[in-house]
Amino acid sequence: MKVAAMLLLLPLVLGALERVNLLKNAGFEREDETWHSYTGMTRPPVAYDSAKANAHDPERAFTGSFSASVDTRARPGDDNLPLMFFDSAVVIQGLQIPKTMSDLDSLILRMKMIPRELNYKLTFVFGVSLSFDLGESFWKWCIYSFHGPAVNPGLDGTHRKVLNFDAPDDTSWLEYRRLPSTDWLGKGIRPTSVLDSIAVVSYGAHDYWLGQKVYWDDVRLMGYADYDVGVKEILSGDSLREDTPYIPQARIKNFGRGNAEFSVVAEIWDDETQVYYDSLPWSLAGDTEDIVSFADFTPDHPAPYILTIRTVMEPDECDEDDQLSKFLIYTGIAEPVTHPDAITFEIESLSTIRYSLPYATHVSLKIYDVSGRLVSKLVDGEVAPGVHELRWTGKDDVNRRCASGVYFVRFTADQYKASKKMVLIK
Repeated sequence: MKVAAMLLLLPLVLGALERVNLLKNAGFEREDETWHSYTGMTRPPVAYDSAKANAHDPERAFTGSFSASVDTRARPGDDNLPLMFFDSAVVIQGLQIPKTMSDLDSLILRMKMIPRELNYKLTFVFGVSLSFDLGESFWKWCIYSFHGPAVNPGLDGTHRKVLNFDAPDDTSWLEYRRLPSTDWLGKGIRPTSVLDSIAVVSYGAHDYWLGQKVYWDDVRLMGYADYDVGVKEILSGDSLREDTPYIPQARIKNFGRGNAEFSVVAEIWDDETQVYYDSLPWSLAGDTEDIVSFADFTPDHPAPYILTIRTVMEPDECDEDDQLSKFLIYTGIAEPVTHPDAITFEIESLSTIRYSLPYATHVSLKIYDVSGRLVSKLVDGEVAPGVHELRWTGKDDVNRRCASGVYFVRFTADQYKASKKMVLIK
């Protein structure tokens, strides 16, 4: 079946290269090495550094559970600091494949700024910096700089160009969109200038200390990749039937300009247990699509399953399109016996969950979205016998309100497993 799929399905040649996010871990959800954080003096002495930089901050997030933060609110505790004393916090990512200015399309990000002592007048300077290699050991920072009301706009220098903005007098999440080519071409930057890194920065300053904490999330540098493959769509359905083979199938794409040799992997999970795995070698010319079919999977027991299909290639410039997941509904589950001695599980209304236990046992009750991502863990522990009812508030585990739509409630008690749909309407 695998060979037949590879022979019969011809790649689809497309007309225009799609833009992708050239930054990895754009939402800062993973604690890995894609972003690096550091702090330090722009003026000595280093021993007085009080800034904080965090590429995986759980305190605030626009989406997901984490953001990046750069914090220069704390004044170093030494009254004898020199007058021109600056502190800085930086979170930076070097591009896996450096890109020319002509490869770039747009810069989009979310930002939340908290001034020192919640006083807008105590805001200093923060921003986003793009580092371009101009050749012959010459480089230039192109800086989107936000400054407080008591601070003069930044000035251009030998190694920097500055685009100045007033810092927002607003502590809510704000979105910024810029076109780097419009902002920087002709200002020492050419179409062939090579971008090698991007950084988010916050500065603090002496004498009457100015500073702020800035959270950054969903940082997207959209442009054209040379090496990027991914999963466009899972084509196989979401129903599993008892003793009936299920064939995972997906549409995959080479988003890059170059030819790509890579692997396509399908996995099916029953909670935290992998019950199926298949991997196929694949190749695609630049800017083409294909359809891949995997080996059969026949479920041998009723359970809520999650199908994941992903591509694996190195290097791969964009990680946002590498993987898709789908919740699979097992339709061969017989309705549970409803007499008092049986475990039961029902969705009573749009958000009310009711279950009964004839004896004390460990219960797991979790909410998932349609992609199979865990949204909320309502119950996970020993529960006494009896009838139990609870209501989902429509919020995730960090108290953020979830979007309207279809969700799945997965219930496990002893050997009993079941999942049911729930519709959240705001």
